[in-house]
Amino acid sequence: MGLEVVLETNLNARLLLVEDDPTVRGSVARALRRQGCEVVDVPDADEAMEAAREGQFDVALLDVGLPDGRSGLDVLRALKLHDPAIECIVFTGDASAPMAVEAYAAGAVEFFEKPITDWNRFQQVMRRAIRLSRLTRERLEHGDPAARDGAQGVVRKLLVGNSKAMEELRGMIERLAPRNTTLLLLGPSGAGKTSVAKALHAAGGRLGRFEHVDVGRLDGATMTSELFGHEKGAFTGADDRYLGAFERAKDGTILLDEIGDLAPDLQRKLLQVLEERSFTRMRGDAMIPMSARVIAATHRDIEELVRQGTFRADLANRLGIRITVPGLADRRDDIPQLVYTFLKDAVAREKLDVRSVPSDVLDRLMAMDWSRDNLRGLRNAVERMAVFASGSALEVRDLPPDPAKPSPDPGVAVSAYAGLPYAEFKERVLQDHVGAYLTALLEQSGGNVSAAARVAGLHGPNFRRLMRRFSVRE
Repeated sequence: MGLEVVLETNLNARLLLVEDDPTVRGSVARALRRQGCEVVDVPDADEAMEAAREGQFDVALLDVGLPDGRSGLDVLRALKLHDPAIECIVFTGDASAPMAVEAYAAGAVEFFEKPITDWNRFQQVMRRAIRLSRLTRERLEHGDPAARDGAQGVVRKLLVGNSKAMEELRGMIERLAPRNTTLLLLGPSGAGKTSVAKALHAAGGRLGRFEHVDVGRLDGATMTSELFGHEKGAFTGADDRYLGAFERAKDGTILLDEIGDLAPDLQRKLLQVLEERSFTRMRGDAMIPMSARVIAATHRDIEELVRQGTFRADLANRLGIRITVPGLADRRDDIPQLVYTFLKDAVAREKLDVRSVPSDVLDRLMAMDWSRDNLRGLRNAVERMAVFASGSALEVRDLPPDPAKPSPDPGVAVSAYAGLPYAEFKERVLQDHVGAYLTALLEQSGGNVSAAARVAGLHGPNFRRLMRRFSVRE
């Protein structure tokens, strides 16, 4: 990190420094202590959380790359959940835009590339972080509820809606998040099961990664390798050791999506891992402890699959507590809030100038049947409407067809474009059909964008641009 520099101002704060390199850690700690700071310096995530539990800090300085494959961003999230008043500054050798966005999204007050060269800026950021921390601490001491985000705030950010169904779901998540119990998320496709799993991970303050694996998409050696990893030479093309999702997650969370489609041989292996809390890589001998929390998800009826004999009863029992994620049919009152949330996301991502949703558009969206695609369908509809809006508001003419209504006769559909100038006709036809085409290609290729692009005869970047234009998500 390198802080062997004379800082001008006495910072006078209590700091937590998390850096695995002892030489760097020592030099940074000495430089900060010369500025009147009390510094607790630790080498890893476990000691960081232990120090945080033993006393309060104004600011944490976190290196992204920590031992055992852990991330400083996971420590950041856990620290913020433990103490909403602590401010965090992140350091990394990877100065990419995605890393910066991830750091800010996790709650970092600032992001610095190593080695630091702009010391004036670093000192300004330190002063700002200390000031913010003390202001928040003061608000907390005076009972300001807005200052205490904590687990409840994390869950509300990930799971939008004030309906009774969502309040009950959030209450269950907040109770279960700190535990290590295996969970099974049930609910229709597109209802937001992945968001629920992410909320459980974030609100639990877990230090490891969140790993999402669609276990129904692959089978055989490919999925075994993806879950458990493999040693070099395990199969043709295995030129190096590969760490599977269980190993990458470490003390984090692994979401096994579409568990109802898991191949029978992998059901047996997964049951063994859940019972023994350990596994081996393909062609490996060493038993590797499994410390990740396991969350499974499916849109299928697990008990019916057990009755049919396609899913093991002992594995179904091992999946633990069931959480039902409601579809939009059970939370229609949340649609207005969801529409505005999706619109805000689309405007920020695509740099659009759309700001409002007229009441007639909102009424139509609330009346539509979203039972097939649920939140996913509503999000895609709002994003597509935002992209095609000609002004600052969403427009009725850009509404998608109601999924509950049968497709119109082709002749009738073409006549609906009668009277439009050719340029507008072409744009409307593209809007109505290209998104569906791209979606079908992605489904056919199992979500592999490169494979879908090859089928379409397009370069990958061009295919992704079309996906963004027509609001198609991976």
